[in-house]
Amino acid sequence: MNNKQLSNPLQSIVPAPKSFPVNMKFRKLIYALENKINTLPGALGSDPFPLKHSFAEGVYIRELFIPKGYFCVGKLHRHSYINCFLKGDMTILTEDGIKRVKAPCSIVSPAGTKRFGFSHEDVVWVTVHPNPKNIMDIDELEKEIHVDDYEALPEHPIDIGEKSTELIEVDEIFNTLCREIIKIDNLFNPQTFRELTQKVFAHEKPGFWSDWTTEQQTFYMSGDWESFSKSRGYSPEEIKDVRLWLNMMDEGVKQGISPLEIIKDLSLKLAVKNIALDKKGEIMKSSKLPYEERVGV
Repeated sequence: MNNKQLSNPLQSIVPAPKSFPVNMKFRKLIYALENKINTLPGALGSDPFPLKHSFAEGVYIRELFIPKGYFCVGKLHRHSYINCFLKGDMTILTEDGIKRVKAPCSIVSPAGTKRFGFSHEDVVWVTVHPNPKNIMDIDELEKEIHVDDYEALPEHPIDIGEKSTELIEVDEIFNTLCREIIKIDNLFNPQTFRELTQKVFAHEKPGFWSDWTTEQQTFYMSGDWESFSKSRGYSPEEIKDVRLWLNMMDEGVKQGISPLEIIKDLSLKLAVKNIALDKKGEIMKSSKLPYEERVGV
């Protein structure tokens, strides 16, 4: 049978590479992201979702269910294997960048694969592994197909990246992924936007123009709201909420929605509160949104 006779692309046979190029920074990033999500509120730890095991002669099959709305990191694989994405929709970070994977599809993954992803919908993901010894003990099979670190791989990937041990800005990368996920979803949910707005408004610290340092005033006038927020003592989580809020604003506008109209009552309530606190008449030069132009003071 030649390729022209294969009408279904899922029938195509692709040889798995024995080694593959890996960026060392990507390796460190995946582990850093894994540590990051394990520290988030509501983290479920390792292997929290149902895993179904099946066997055929010389073959071990794992079927994983991932509920909608979860970040997850896969295990590091010792050998190449087959992925069958049966149901769902995920954004996955790989060495080739951020990709959207939708069912149904199949992928051949090389040895050394470890992925970070987010489930947009409920996911059913099947992986198929060689089991020449017909092992039935799951713990033993785990040792056969997974390793704890890259050095334990039987055939080391080709190193094309730096071996620098410099600190990865994992918070910034994680927040970027969050923004990309929202963009990929292309959703604007008014209730979600209102709830996020309430969180952002609740974070607001008291103080107006004359209460700020010269550095903070400079950041504010430049429009560098992130540096301004960090200087004012806002936490990474609070800054992340503002990033997500701004991204939802953009998505709403793209869809022909006026997001500020949806939160008009919340904005008015905050404005009344700030007017009462403003003793020097500085509210007009101290209350610009991050995307608004600043001209003079």
